[in-house]
Amino acid sequence: MNNFLTVTKTEEHVGRVLGELKTFLREYMEAGKPVFTTGRIDQMKHETDGEGDSETVQKIKHLLDEYVGRP
Repeated sequence: MNNFLTVTKTEEHVGRVLGELKTFLREYMEAGKPVFTTGRIDQMKHETDGEGDSETVQKIKHLLDEYVGRP
């Protein structure tokens, strides 16, 4: 399971936004709420089936599967 989140911030909002975001995420996860809906999971599965990927994308996916071990 991945345990990271990317957030783009500006200098004026660093302290306030990050603190509020961390609190919100912790409370949300502790409450056992879903991270993705069933519909979004199905959509993501379809997006990652590889259909229509360029040759470069196929090579990258192969390398990730072989050397990194994606889920």
